[in-house]
Amino acid sequence: MQNLLVIETSPRKDSISSTLCHELVARLKTLHPNLNVKTRSIATSMEFVSEEMIGAFYTPVDARTDEQKKLISLSDALVDELEWANGLIIAVPMWNFTMPAALKAWFDLTIRVGRTFKYKPDGGLDTLLKDRKTYLMVATGGVPVGSPYDFLTPSLKNMLGFMGIKDVEIIAAEGTNKPNAADVIQKTRDTIQNIAA
Repeated sequence: MQNLLVIETSPRKDSISSTLCHELVARLKTLHPNLNVKTRSIATSMEFVSEEMIGAFYTPVDARTDEQKKLISLSDALVDELEWANGLIIAVPMWNFTMPAALKAWFDLTIRVGRTFKYKPDGGLDTLLKDRKTYLMVATGGVPVGSPYDFLTPSLKNMLGFMGIKDVEIIAAEGTNKPNAADVIQKTRDTIQNIAA
């Protein structure tokens, strides 16, 4: 791993998912001393897809107007970051059984025809991103990952896979609102420290 992209999704400064994510980054730096890290905090910086943006996405690159280029400039930057990275961390709290709206917006801006997927002549779909080691640093108040109420991690894995990212490992702090939250967090820290190269 040489280039690591970190996506932080919680708006809370003391977020458990972000705090544990920082510890995961530190661990990966010890395993990969020359690691380049780029962090993007998306809680307040995402845009929602509009009709005009969709039109720009489907317009050939050399035919886009200056206005269309401006409309999708954030989307282009986000995809550029994904193409740059050969390692990825998404730090995410489970909200209402699924992901924060900002992370869904990030996926809506990065799952791009011609950039991260394409249509094949037979009408099928092809992925365009190279696979890379990806960690989902998940914090839940009480819902266990993999339970019938976990609508977060299956969605994340499906959307990443749609772009070509399938080497996904989930590190979860489950039950951070329960009385034994300190034990839960320590167990997650132990998991992070036991990650091998």
